[in-house]
Amino acid sequence: MKYPLKKISIIVIIASVLVGIALFFFRTTELSLFPGNPEFKVQTYNDSLGGGNTKVDFTIDTLKYARFKYELGDKIEYPYAGLDVQPKMDTAYFDISEYEFVVVKLKAKESKIIPVNIRVYCEGFSKPGIPNTYMSFIRNIEDSVIDNTYEIPLNEFMVPEWWYKDNGLENGNKLHPSFAKVQSINIEQGAIMKPHMKDEITVYDISLKKSNFWYLYVLIVGLFVGLSVLIYDYSNRKKTIFVPYQSMPGVSNSTEFSDNIVLDYIASNYSNPELGLGIISQATGTPDTRISAIIKGKYNQSFKQYLNNIRMTEAKRLLKESTLSISEIAYSVGYSNVSHFNRVFKTESGISPGDFRKSV
Repeated sequence: MKYPLKKISIIVIIASVLVGIALFFFRTTELSLFPGNPEFKVQTYNDSLGGGNTKVDFTIDTLKYARFKYELGDKIEYPYAGLDVQPKMDTAYFDISEYEFVVVKLKAKESKIIPVNIRVYCEGFSKPGIPNTYMSFIRNIEDSVIDNTYEIPLNEFMVPEWWYKDNGLENGNKLHPSFAKVQSINIEQGAIMKPHMKDEITVYDISLKKSNFWYLYVLIVGLFVGLSVLIYDYSNRKKTIFVPYQSMPGVSNSTEFSDNIVLDYIASNYSNPELGLGIISQATGTPDTRISAIIKGKYNQSFKQYLNNIRMTEAKRLLKESTLSISEIAYSVGYSNVSHFNRVFKTESGISPGDFRKSV
């Protein structure tokens, strides 16, 4: 069964819009690291391994939140405490390179600035069990009251100068860290590190997020295909005008020139179902009797016969070369009534339009 190209293009466009709308509601993908992900663990850390005396009180509900209260110590110059999420196996890494955002939902009682630290494995440099050898990419969460969900673009995380200094490296050293090998994501104590400073930080969610643009791809491809089919269909419909005479642009004979104006007008407007001697006369300034005389003198036909000849010739071409329905062809060649078109066609050709199409 043949479908007109116009209908196919409309179906493609409508389908792509509907699928695009459906995919729009799934335009983001999220991976939750905490809470509720059994492949990851959450734990706290402090400066005790480096000789510090920072105190941490840790409470966790693995399905709801993780909370750490801390009081920074005074035994080392830069006391610290924090919470990290990492794979359950200490030697494992996880890949976040395909994501665009780190999403953190947390609340702090006192701090206005909370650093988020992504620790990344560096081939040939990082040493398991020595946290500071993992390259730190840090981005601060800053708010007048930290109690919200924060989406941090992954490309905003930067390596601070102190990390290079602590590891005896110059900034720009040829290390090759990759977000494909992340050791942990840390939520650290407030950025102000004064001895005996206290705070309570509650983390409700740590996840990764990326945008999906499939809905746009479907829309763009669908519209492109649909419009391409429409354009092709339009070009297929484009009239190949039957001109049963030779226009002579260089002719000096004024009578011949005026005759050509009449014939040109008919050839360009035969698809108008209202086309008649009156319309042609008004458009060209040629009397009705003169129009009939021109056609009779050149083709020995009446105006009606001549017009039907042009319309039938174009109708046959469209039946052979296009997938337009018979009714569409009838309208396109100047018939407002399909039954009348069928009668005229059978009278002129001896067979119906449908049988003519089958025969070719």
